[in-house]
Amino acid sequence: MSGILQELGIESTTGAVTPVVNEPAEELQFDPREQQLELAVAELEKLKAPAAERIKTWLQLADLHKSLALQNSPQKRARLKQAEIVVRKAMEIAVQAKDTAAHLTCLDSMAEVFDAQKNYGHSEKVLQEAIRIEAALPRPNLAHMAPGA
Repeated sequence: MSGILQELGIESTTGAVTPVVNEPAEELQFDPREQQLELAVAELEKLKAPAAERIKTWLQLADLHKSLALQNSPQKRARLKQAEIVVRKAMEIAVQAKDTAAHLTCLDSMAEVFDAQKNYGHSEKVLQEAIRIEAALPRPNLAHMAPGA
């Protein structure tokens, strides 16, 4: 997986997971579904596919990383870090595309990853940001939309 993400400029060449002192670095064992989604993401990026399609596929990959991590994987921390990196990429695409709904979806996915990492402070901040963005969205005037108004 690292090769595809590095080729796209998404994963650093120094590695996405920084090991904690006195703890061996985690080497990810890949699931065939990861390779399939990674190839799909690479193709979509190469073709400059519509932002919504790219975001959806990036978030599917992040969800797969998170799901695999939560199956009592010995690679839990590394997989959750990969999920975080992948959600950040999807969020970057959403912001560049000025797609507020997709941005909110990405923030929700990021909060789920932070929850899985037991990083509740970051999860709370991400959800507060989502609430702030959603509260700023224009709302229709329902009185003008009522029949006979």
